[in-house]
Amino acid sequence: MDVQASSTKTSAALLVEVRDSGNVEAWMAFEGRYREMLLRFCRSLGVQHADSEDIIQSVFSKLLSGLKNFEYDPARGRFRDYLFRCVRSGLSDRAARPNVAGLSVVSQDGLVSAGTEAAVFDREWMNHHYRMALAAVRERVDESSVAVLEATLAGASVSEIAAAVGLSEQAVYKVQQRMRSYLKDQIARQVQEEDSTHG
Repeated sequence: MDVQASSTKTSAALLVEVRDSGNVEAWMAFEGRYREMLLRFCRSLGVQHADSEDIIQSVFSKLLSGLKNFEYDPARGRFRDYLFRCVRSGLSDRAARPNVAGLSVVSQDGLVSAGTEAAVFDREWMNHHYRMALAAVRERVDESSVAVLEATLAGASVSEIAAAVGLSEQAVYKVQQRMRSYLKDQIARQVQEEDSTHG
């Protein structure tokens, strides 16, 4: 499988391709794209790593059959809403199993509310898109801009970045502004692709 090709495939294209349960390449790309985000969501709710892995495996098994009939319908919500319902169902199923000891989705005040789960999921969803956008932008820009971006993300000051990459501070500011714009546009494009998927 061409990993680079599958990683750059749009979410919309993947969502169409995974409706064919025999398309192993599309399923591997789909799982590669969403597994980490779903695991982070479970872990953010306080679910142990092993339980999170089991839950996500169950979610992907259900998606394998469920997505073949998936049709985007704006009246029923976005794809991320569908995915959120799937992983919440997986959490509930796992917690309801009689021999699962200690699986709890908790906060300091007790069980996490549905509203809190949704807020955590939205945060993880946007972080997921941010990571995808970073990867896409790194592939599109020159090495100097990538160096500025990575140093900025690492917390380096403008003067430190300027000295490290051989640019003036004003040039570093311009690169940072351009990178912010690229990231914002890329995230908006990714979200729009997922939210406008049609059969």
